[in-house]
Amino acid sequence: MAKEPCTIKSWAIVIALINVFYSLIYMGIEIANVLNEIAEIEMMVVWIMLYTFNFLINLFFTGRKGDWQKALVVIWFIITSIVYILRLVFINYSVLGNKNLIFAICINVYIPFTLVIESLLYYQLANPTTDISSCLCGLKGRRSNVMPETIGQVIVEDLSQSLHCTSAPNNTNLSSCSQNTIRTPYNVMNPPDYNNVVAGQNTHLLNSKN
Repeated sequence: MAKEPCTIKSWAIVIALINVFYSLIYMGIEIANVLNEIAEIEMMVVWIMLYTFNFLINLFFTGRKGDWQKALVVIWFIITSIVYILRLVFINYSVLGNKNLIFAICINVYIPFTLVIESLLYYQLANPTTDISSCLCGLKGRRSNVMPETIGQVIVEDLSQSLHCTSAPNNTNLSSCSQNTIRTPYNVMNPPDYNNVVAGQNTHLLNSKN
């Protein structure tokens, strides 16, 4: 059986790669801000250290295609959260240019998505028998095809049993309504004819009288 190509681990590797690239970009942006006298050198040092650490931890996760550990995912989640909080609190968005502002907003919208993926990755590692790839790979639609047939089967079975019980004579053992009813599965898209169902019940009734 072919392995499902879309997994939560593959998504984690993708976001790790994106995090590596945006960390490198922001290192360059911080250096440019100091050269343009938009930011102070002290803040540049703080941001460079933060993005360097974020770059290294995400670069580490890009190579972990199969060997994932829950403790490492927790560390990854904490670091991503710290980066996100510091970006929201300490970035002065009023002094940013249009391009830098748009890029900063896009990253701020993207980071919560990475936190969701990291949370799902931790859940998958904590519950290895649980398949959560259907949330990301569109496998949910495959199960919906079974629902109409199941619902139709239940409806037809209940109709057949009700007709048998209502047409039975008073001296008939009522327990036979639930024990001897023939339960035939039907497709809801092709239900049985009502006359055929009644005819079958009448035949069963005549046989029971004889």
